[in-house]
This record gives sequence, structure tokens and C-alpha cells, in this order.
Amino acid sequence: MKAFRFPLERVMQWRKLQLDMEHSTLQLRIEELRQLAAARDLLERAIHQSEAKLRDRADLTGSDLNAQGNFLRTSAAKRTDLAQKFRSCEERVRTQRKKYQDAQRNFRLLEMLKADRRQEWSRAFDKELEDLAAESHLSQLRLGCRG
Repeated sequence: MKAFRFPLERVMQWRKLQLDMEHSTLQLRIEELRQLAAARDLLERAIHQSEAKLRDRADLTGSDLNAQGNFLRTSAAKRTDLAQKFRSCEERVRTQRKKYQDAQRNFRLLEMLKADRRQEWSRAFDKELEDLAAESHLSQLRLGCRG
């Protein structure tokens, strides 16, 4: 009997490559989201530190308040921009996660099909060996009866 060969092996290899690529892309999207969250947290800390410094100062001037106001306006614009980028990135992560899950499912289906085919081949191989052994045994008996 021939050795086991899965006819869809090349398709399976391609699906594995696709799965690996989708996983890498997902990891990049997640890292991008993490970086945006870190930038947002850094901005929030800077705002709180600026406000705390202003509260702690006893000798406030008009220019200090003006600088704080400018900083807060700029920070508000950055906060809005980061929030929009974060939402957009979350959507890209969701989309990529779906692509990754689809690629996983496609690859697993081929893995299961390969396992099923290997099991069928193994049963057929075992049956062929059994038939061959039975035939050999019968031949031995026939030869023993003649002699």
C-alpha cells in the first residue's frame, strides 16, 4: 500500500502561512492600541501634574494661569485626537481578530480533515495487512496439505 499522502497538503501549508500572517497583523494592531493607551495615560498624568503644580504654588501670576490655560486647551485637543485614534484602532483590532479567527477555523478544518483521512488510510492499511496475513496463512495451509 502507498504511504499516506494528504492531497490538500499544499493548501494546508498556505492556510498555515495565512494564519501566521493574520496573527502577526493582530499582534501589531494590539501593540498599536497599547501604545495609544499609553500615550493617553501619559497625557492624563501630565494634565494632573500640571494642575497639582499650579495648586501648590503660592505665587501665581497671570502668565502662569495663561500658560496653564493654553496647556489645557492643547491637551484637550490631543485628548480628543487620541480618543478618536483609539476608537479607530479598536475597530481595526476587532476586524483583525475576526480575520484571525476565520484563518484559524480554516486551518483547523484542514487539520481535522487530514486527521480523518489519515485514520481512514490507517484502517485500510491495517485491513490490507490483515488480508495479506490471512492469505499467507491459507497459502501455508494449502502447501502443508499437499506435502
